Amino acid sequence: MHRDSFLCQDCLAEGRYTPAEEVHHIIPLTTENIHSPSIALNPDNLVSLCRSCHKARHGEKNNRYEVDELGHVKIF
Repeated sequence: MHRDSFLCQDCLAEGRYTPAEEVHHIIPLTTENIHSPSIALNPDNLVSLCRSCHKARHGEKNNRYEVDELGHVKIF
């Protein structure tokens, strides 16, 4: 978020200044790569977005994962 000045990068590309609320993985997280820092935590694979743009990028697949009480990630 800091790198992107806390602004939604999709909105900014269209000339709108909208606060970023979420971080999107450009290469989507999967069960195979979720524990790979080069995918999950690499700043080059992350982009700051507002909720609306993040939802638009994911389309119908909005809730693709959940975290259980032990912190384990389950991807759908």
